[in-house]
Amino acid sequence: PKNIVDLVIELKSKNPSFGCPKIAATVFDRTGTKISVETVRGILKKSKLIGPGEGPSWLNFIGQQVDSLWSIDFFRVESILMQTHWIAVVMDQYSRKVIGFAVGRCEALSGADICYMFNTILADKKPPKYLSRDNDPLFKYHPWICNMDVLEIDQIRSIPSVPTSHPFIERVIGTTRREFLDHTLFWNAGDLQAKLDEFRDYYNSARVHQGISYKRPAVAY
Repeated sequence: PKNIVDLVIELKSKNPSFGCPKIAATVFDRTGTKISVETVRGILKKSKLIGPGEGPSWLNFIGQQVDSLWSIDFFRVESILMQTHWIAVVMDQYSRKVIGFAVGRCEALSGADICYMFNTILADKKPPKYLSRDNDPLFKYHPWICNMDVLEIDQIRSIPSVPTSHPFIERVIGTTRREFLDHTLFWNAGDLQAKLDEFRDYYNSARVHQGISYKRPAVAY
């Protein structure tokens, strides 16, 4: 209907940062009319409010099945005693499942740290075909490269200075901070690891995700 088309265009014009899922949800909230994300994208493309290259991440075209593409990233937190801990997180691109977290008790990450943390998460799991990661110089560490060769994992680097080229793992980190770490205190690496393992189980088995049609990663596929 024309009123829905006009509303989609108005929302995007007044809120350039709104993505298609956000606009679809807002339309439903205001009018009770359900429209798909692809319908919103089509309206915006026709109205030239987004270009033909905007839309799902290019990683979608690589990770077309479970465990074909994982993503890895690291972020820092402080304990109650104000000691720095680094967290590695690995997720599956297709199912949005968190494969695991690994905690490192160090002020600054080293090449040896990232190898240890990734292998801790991998443990007895079957390695993916591809691993998406950013352009951190740590990934040039020789043992890391050898580790990837031994596991027969092809690395895919994100585009420098383009956060949207590595969006899914960034979303996991943001969710972990907002929904868990910002409300949780921990004493040491062991305490943090145990609490992150509990959050991983909740994230995979109980929390629905917009990106996979409000399914739960552990049971979606």
